[in-house]
Amino acid sequence: MGDRNLSARLRSVIAARGSVAELARAVGVSDNAIYKWAAGRGQPSVVNLVALAKVAGVSLEWLATGRESAGKRGSRGRSAPAGDYFFASGRALAGAAGAAELGGVRTAECLALRSDWVRQRLGVEQARLALVEALGDAMSPTIEDGDLLLVEVARKRPERDGVYLIRVAGKVVVRRLQNCPGGQILVKCDHPGYDAIKVAASKVRAVARLVWRAGRL
Repeated sequence: MGDRNLSARLRSVIAARGSVAELARAVGVSDNAIYKWAAGRGQPSVVNLVALAKVAGVSLEWLATGRESAGKRGSRGRSAPAGDYFFASGRALAGAAGAAELGGVRTAECLALRSDWVRQRLGVEQARLALVEALGDAMSPTIEDGDLLLVEVARKRPERDGVYLIRVAGKVVVRRLQNCPGGQILVKCDHPGYDAIKVAASKVRAVARLVWRAGRL
């Protein structure tokens, strides 16, 4: 049986490298081997684990165990120079969500992203990024169950149309928001089986805005 947490860390390495094919070439293994490890159907050998850590620019200790020595933790979750990595996690969401229960998402462990990619492609502050995993089919086909989502936290009011994490009946869920005339917002799911509702803009509490998603093909 594969290690689910190791699989999650391997998926973050794939995302940071850009693609399975590119990572496989850099490590010197087949694409199928990478897919197998990321799906939890086996684990890389020690030699391949070392190669994966080197290629990804992460510590072998973190890749193998999810932990790091105290002296290596300083860059976690903080801004880093170009060429370094930013490690997104679900921790940043806690303050924005408050006491609300996570209903349509759950916090994810870690995703390694190049700092320069975050700045250039997402255009958001790293400190405001949180990583969550989507649950359910409410936003299908745009977002599927198990997709990884990067969200920008601390947005109390939706500034523009888009997909947000919002508080609904004490739970944080993923919904598409569309501004309407008369100071109202249309709150809807992308799945056609769910009904949309219109509410006053003042009643919509947006916890975070979706800026990036990744999922299985």
